[in-house]
Amino acid sequence: MEALSLEELREVDARTLHFTPYGLGGRMTPEDALAFQQHVIGQHSLADDVAEGTRQRFEQLRHVYRYGLLCYDLFTMVSDAAL
Repeated sequence: MEALSLEELREVDARTLHFTPYGLGGRMTPEDALAFQQHVIGQHSLADDVAEGTRQRFEQLRHVYRYGLLCYDLFTMVSDAAL
């Protein structure tokens, strides 16, 4: 495993910039991509009667999802864990 610098860890994963509100398309700016991804994950909520443990895990996955902008693979990991 290669060591990454802090600067490299902060770089946007270019693969995430092509997922737009209209599907795959032109490259968005990192700021617009972040806003879009936060909008996507922000649309989802749980019913009031969901167990607290499930609610905590859901919030944890929503938090990690935002980091998909920096590491595209996190989107898949969150999706798999959500099942």
